[in-house]
Amino acid sequence: MARKIILIPIGTNTNLTSLILSLSNILNQNKIDFNFYSPLLCKKNSSKYFQSTYFNLKNQYKSINCIKPIFIQKKINLFKNKIYTKYLEKILDSYYFQKNKKLVLIEGFTYLNNLSMYFYNQLNLDIARILNSEIIFVITIENSLSQELNYKMYILENFFLKHNNLKILGVIFNNTFSQLNIENKSDLMNKNNEFILNKKNFITKKFFQYNNLPILAFNSIYKNSFSINKESLLLFFKAKKIFLNKVNDFKINSIIFILNNDLNFLNDLNENTLLIITSKNFFSLEKILFFIKKHRIYFSILIIENKKVQYIKSYLYNKLIQIGISVFSSKENFSNILFNLNKINFIKSSLIKDNKLYNNFFSIKSNKIYSIFQKKNVVQDNMSSYKFLYKLKKLSKKIKKSIILPEGENKKIIQAAYLCHKLNLCKCILLGNPEIIYKKSYSLGLKLSKEIKIYNPKNIFSKYIKIFYKFNKNFSLHKCKKILQKNNILLSMLLLKKHSKYHGVVAGIINTTADVIRPALKLVKMKKNTNLISSIFFMLFLDKILVYGDCAINPNPSALDLSEIAIQSADSAKNFGIDPKIAMLSYSTNDSGSGPMVEKVKFATTLVRQKRPDLLIEGPIQYDAATDILISNIKCSESKLLGNANVFIFPDLNSGNIAYKAVQRSCSIVSIGPVIQGLKKPVNDLSRGASIKDILYTIVVTAIQSEQI
Repeated sequence: MARKIILIPIGTNTNLTSLILSLSNILNQNKIDFNFYSPLLCKKNSSKYFQSTYFNLKNQYKSINCIKPIFIQKKINLFKNKIYTKYLEKILDSYYFQKNKKLVLIEGFTYLNNLSMYFYNQLNLDIARILNSEIIFVITIENSLSQELNYKMYILENFFLKHNNLKILGVIFNNTFSQLNIENKSDLMNKNNEFILNKKNFITKKFFQYNNLPILAFNSIYKNSFSINKESLLLFFKAKKIFLNKVNDFKINSIIFILNNDLNFLNDLNENTLLIITSKNFFSLEKILFFIKKHRIYFSILIIENKKVQYIKSYLYNKLIQIGISVFSSKENFSNILFNLNKINFIKSSLIKDNKLYNNFFSIKSNKIYSIFQKKNVVQDNMSSYKFLYKLKKLSKKIKKSIILPEGENKKIIQAAYLCHKLNLCKCILLGNPEIIYKKSYSLGLKLSKEIKIYNPKNIFSKYIKIFYKFNKNFSLHKCKKILQKNNILLSMLLLKKHSKYHGVVAGIINTTADVIRPALKLVKMKKNTNLISSIFFMLFLDKILVYGDCAINPNPSALDLSEIAIQSADSAKNFGIDPKIAMLSYSTNDSGSGPMVEKVKFATTLVRQKRPDLLIEGPIQYDAATDILISNIKCSESKLLGNANVFIFPDLNSGNIAYKAVQRSCSIVSIGPVIQGLKKPVNDLSRGASIKDILYTIVVTAIQSEQI
């Protein structure tokens, strides 16, 4: 499984382009192959996109494989829940199509003013979850160190760090303190040269109190310790000479970018400095004109994004050239300037003995960043709810099964069938009066496709009276006719049994579990070598999928029954892409408690180990010891589960049913099931409180089950 690392910017003013360039160079230097992925690109106008890193890397670094992003017209559309989810699924499609075996560097979304910061944080978090990525947070400090740091630490703490299961690698400070040479200064100073925090204090006092987050690097906008001819450097920027000082043999060994109106760089100006400033900020230099004139400072200016402004006619331009400042102009934007600057990968330095050639890139001051990329981390591929549902829908679309819905006149069932057709998940057959069904669909604002088959039970039940009679010799033919006329559940079971073109049944939004399961046992019957049927629920948390069983069928299972339920549940988990780690639940962990229920669970665990030694199972075990590694170490230090159980077998129906409903309602999660195990063809029950989403995914699970049986 390829490692995936996402760079998530925190707060405002965090441009990831320069950092991605720096990291790309580190990876190339260390001969680490990697792919680059910018998941979503939003159009700024008819031809330009907000994020340009993808295009620059694709065009200028042919050795880097850039995974094609999803292109969208307006980022505001992502606010709409249905569209947002659709694009997350498209990201999964785009990513998994590549079958990546290399490290993947993922560009997170940078904050733009037209949407809320909460939205950007949530989008980045969701992308990290669905791609199962390790996370590096990126922080830029441009103005007040204390204010900006506290603000951005607040965002980190209150949005990201509260999620304990994120795979966080650390933090990079990007383009930070751009008026300071971080390579050579051990202390971080404010604009008045006042001591704020040295690196040691900064790390221990400010960062290590937050979940021991390591600082991985300081990525500086400076290119330090280099020397290159002024005119040679400007060739990389596609720059035009406006005025060149007579002293034209100066070497450039310091580059300062001015991206806002902060002019705190006077002490860093000298004849070897190139000041890069955007056209819109050029006239802000007038504020420091007196200082430059008084001290006769010679340096060079490169004006970027220069398209319309006529500097030659300006008072400021004339004063600068009178002083002797060299002025250059380029139409290139900030991102392109950064890319071109990074292409200067060797220089001859007068400071280096023997005039050897050395590679020089933007300074990254940390050895930790090197070690992170060199590690061959095996990241456990957790199954997030987005990924699980994505895989369900993907497989269901591929196999295209036909599922019978006996309670076809129910509004929730109608809506679920409509969505199944619209999403092309499977074929739905509704049993019910067509007039009632169409009338209800119109009231819901839905137009049902003709591909959604509607069978009126009154018109078809007569074909199945004799078949039903064979299974019910105690009833007369006349009584069988009456029963079938009134019972759509029975009729659907006969359709499933008689016709191979139908692959499963989903019911229970109106009827009880007993109403659904009894006719299934009688007509569909159990699989060979199966002693009982049982049920599981897929509990869909944001970043994990848990399996609960049995919470719907067996009231008081014996130890033998429990062992069978555990095995069936583990196999079902495997069939749906979950590596089963089974916890046989009890009020006791190992021998901490005693009683008939504990002994039953203990014996059931032994039976599972005898029947299926391939399964990872612990029991009896309490829920906290099965899910929390710290508690697991205290209560059962030798447990192989290590607090990572994902299949939970409850000792009886009472505890199981209460637990699943309590978790479902308290955590507001999707719960798929009960999914019935052990039948020849899948028949799945619905909770009578099921939502449309619950019904939709139960239909999808039923379709997939039919392929596996």
